[in-house]
Amino acid sequence: MIVPGGRLPALAAAVAIPAMTWAFLEPAEASIPMAVMGGFAAVALADALLAKKSLARVEAKAPETVRLARNREGVVPVSFHVHGKPPRPFRAGLAPPPAFESLDEVRAFLPGRPGDVLEMPWRCRPLRRGRYLLEWCFLEASSPLKLWRWRTRRPLKTELRVYPDLLGERKTLSAFFLDRRGWGIHPRPLVGKGREFENLRDYVPGDGMEDVHWKATARRGHPVTKVFRTERTREVYVVVDASRSSLRPVPLSPASSWKTDGDRPLPSREPLVERFVTAALALGLAAERQGDRFGLAAFSDRLEHFSRASRGRGHYNHCREVLATLEARPVAPDFDEPCSFLASRLKRRALLVFLTTLDDPVLAEGFLKSLEALRRRHLVQAIMLRPPSARPLFSDDAVATADDVYGRLAGHFSWASLRELEQRFRRRGASLALADHETLCLQLISRYMAVKQRQLL
Repeated sequence: MIVPGGRLPALAAAVAIPAMTWAFLEPAEASIPMAVMGGFAAVALADALLAKKSLARVEAKAPETVRLARNREGVVPVSFHVHGKPPRPFRAGLAPPPAFESLDEVRAFLPGRPGDVLEMPWRCRPLRRGRYLLEWCFLEASSPLKLWRWRTRRPLKTELRVYPDLLGERKTLSAFFLDRRGWGIHPRPLVGKGREFENLRDYVPGDGMEDVHWKATARRGHPVTKVFRTERTREVYVVVDASRSSLRPVPLSPASSWKTDGDRPLPSREPLVERFVTAALALGLAAERQGDRFGLAAFSDRLEHFSRASRGRGHYNHCREVLATLEARPVAPDFDEPCSFLASRLKRRALLVFLTTLDDPVLAEGFLKSLEALRRRHLVQAIMLRPPSARPLFSDDAVATADDVYGRLAGHFSWASLRELEQRFRRRGASLALADHETLCLQLISRYMAVKQRQLL
């Protein structure tokens, strides 16, 4: 695409106005000014043709994949390779995806020698998770006489992967990840004989009758005892609710300290699924650090995804890729399918952490019924964000009007119903916890560590 440059209108006016005036005052000599105008037009046309060749030897390159963190400034390295004769000075810019905030609009370059590689670190800030495609880089260069500007584009095909921002949790999780008490030359003793079968051995006086393997005893003709070992590698699964209940905005308390990040305000109305995804990744890091196996599941009105528990950096990166593209759908949650699926697939006892919202009595009742398939074999915990108004009565004195009194009373009833729901979970062998959005990751990891310390798995 070619557009007029800054000099073209001024030079055209400087040539056309005197020529037209001359032709008007001296009609007999009109051929001379017309020739002057024709010569200027020919020069402008030749300059336009040369402008198209100014960027023909410039090639744009960028990595195939660039990983960024949500709401954090990142850099996409773009380079321009000059082939052959150096072009004229040019400008370059990128068209960011809609979910990106560009911090570098246009940058100017001045090639010096053939074969030069010009670097352009494009700074941006992604505002949403997911995968995006950076398709084009736009270039602009002036013609030799600067009468025209030639604009073109070069393909990039760079995939931008935006992951949840775990750096925002560094203040609350730094103490956990800096704890070194579990590392050293002295192993930490584990209480109990364990539940995982290891081998068989001959009966020794003092072995309990419950450890005798009666079938092996009958085959061998003498008593045989089962030997168990303490499970050091446990399975932890995070089940994320990606239904319409997770599309609701994060409940912010009036005294929330999470509304700003330095000098830049954070989006206070982001959906709940964003906090769930961040908490799931944080628990995955904690499980990896503790040597446990980490698994992932997501559901809405059906089971959206399932990753069997495993260890290693590769498995964690796989779970991170899944969570980066997880989006909540405007459908009602169905707890029966994920619970039945997990009950049929998971043979070993595992910790199942459900990140969901159960302030709706109908949803809570459905979830309790679906737990019957899991609670006898697995340890089930549900964690939800505390509604801002669900507080016990007289928990604060910020009451000035009658409306405040009725509001606090309604919040007390909501708090009482959630407490009753917690007791119903406890009676069924599961647990329900209310977490504040600022400390969701910390509370999730704290409960996981409590399970390990008590050896409930």
